Amino acid sequence: MPTNKHRLQVTVTAEVQEYLDRAHAMWPEETSTSALVTRLMAEGYARVTTDAEMAQRRRRRARRNLAATHPWPGAPAEEHLASVREGWAE
Repeated sequence: MPTNKHRLQVTVTAEVQEYLDRAHAMWPEETSTSALVTRLMAEGYARVTTDAEMAQRRRRRARRNLAATHPWPGAPAEEHLASVREGWAE
């Protein structure tokens, strides 16, 4: 079909054939190799996006925990440091 959009070429290696076979087993209604490749790409994108979002949520949670444990300088931090210094031997 004529199109102005960029097309990709993929060599069907043994590994790629395994991916296609597994995809066909999951989605037997897809009879087109192109449709299977597109569906595999969509699934991969969803997974990568989900993993990235999960990693971002973990980083935010770690920053909140760190901020709660080690507050930024200011009145509460100074009070905390004063209480810690009370136990130090001179």
